[in-house]
Amino acid sequence: PSPPSLADMATFAVHRAFDSGLHFFGYFVLVPLFPLNGLLSPSFRTAPLWWRLAYVCVPVFGKRCQIVMAWYFAEVACFAAGLGLQKQGNKYAYLHMGLLSAFTSGDALGDDRSPVNVGSRNSSDEKLSERRGDFLAFDWRVEISEDMRLLVRRWNTSVQTWLAYNVYKRLPIRSKLVKRLITLTVGAFWHGISPGFYMSFCLYPFADFCQELAGWHAVWPGESLPALKLLIKLVRVLGTQILLNSLLLPFVLLDFHSSLLAWYHCDLLPFWFMGALLLFGMARSALAGPTYGSHKQKQQADAAAGAATARGLNGREKDIKGS
Repeated sequence: PSPPSLADMATFAVHRAFDSGLHFFGYFVLVPLFPLNGLLSPSFRTAPLWWRLAYVCVPVFGKRCQIVMAWYFAEVACFAAGLGLQKQGNKYAYLHMGLLSAFTSGDALGDDRSPVNVGSRNSSDEKLSERRGDFLAFDWRVEISEDMRLLVRRWNTSVQTWLAYNVYKRLPIRSKLVKRLITLTVGAFWHGISPGFYMSFCLYPFADFCQELAGWHAVWPGESLPALKLLIKLVRVLGTQILLNSLLLPFVLLDFHSSLLAWYHCDLLPFWFMGALLLFGMARSALAGPTYGSHKQKQQADAAAGAATARGLNGREKDIKGS
């Protein structure tokens, strides 16, 4: 395809700059104020816990900012050269690579729900894809995601989709947790051989499992009230961000010793958090009765129960008619 015009290139650059604005601000303004070395300072552990948790989020956010800036300039350069990106009507799309179709029907990181599952709480993802028409390497709403799965789903979706199709779905293993661990280990190897990559990537499935078991998105009494609903959403967002950023410290620090030291300076909070979610989820499951391994299994069980009920009713109607 021929390279786009200067107007098309400028439009695309402005669209991507708008998406990346928050991360530009974070990289140039926030990161210099919160250096990564501060996490390893002995005086850091004496600071109040709320300050340490807030501080932890900034360097990890800064790493995301750095990656987003690299993506931004790479995408604009590729678009200017006509490599991969091309204008289709009023939209911009990756061509010849099948990425757009993979995004609209893919299975990110082995999730049973599509990354753009219409009718779920993530249906806005598809609206964004339809409006923008391009395959997003990242979604700025990653910073306001309410759970680990949705947060990760909105980050580097092209690599997630590739891993889902080429690793996760080809593993002859029934356990989804084990399949995710293996898939994410491959993803860590794609990043490099630093221990921090493997520490962070392999902890994500456990955090996601703990949130799901604890009913992270359960509807609480009174949640229909707008004010309470907003408060609960804020708690979910803050809890997810603190948990993720704490678990991603090894991804930023890279080596084993520094990662353990940073977790120690945070009083091992991410592990206490996951443990509390796990215990709460186990208690909730014991009180609620049988549990299901995933949302899809729950839907399948409900459908099977409904079908069995329907067959029973039809059988009774036939008996009545026959008599």
